[in-house]
Amino acid sequence: MGSRLFKQLLEMLEEDIADLPFIDILYKLEKLNLLDEAKDWISLRQTRNTVSHEYPFYKDIQIEELNLLPGEVEKLAAIWIRLKEYTIHRLNF
Repeated sequence: MGSRLFKQLLEMLEEDIADLPFIDILYKLEKLNLLDEAKDWISLRQTRNTVSHEYPFYKDIQIEELNLLPGEVEKLAAIWIRLKEYTIHRLNF
C-alpha cells in the first residue's frame, strides 16, 4: 500500500495528480478524509525505513522504532480499512 494504490485510487476519482509529488498526493487523501494527516503516512514510512535497513551506528533508534511497530500496524490497518470502505461505497464495488 502506498504510492501505487494512492495514485490509482485518486485517478479512479478523476483527481488531477499528474506530476504531483507524493506529499501532495497525501494531502489530497487528507482532504478527502482518507488519511487523518499526511504526516501520519510519512511517519509510517520513516518507521519502515528505520527497521528495514541495518545501520549499525543507529541501534538505539532501531530498537525504539521496533517498539513502535505494534501501534504502527494498527494505524496501517485502519488506513487500509478506510480506503477499502471508501472505495466500496464511492465506486459501488
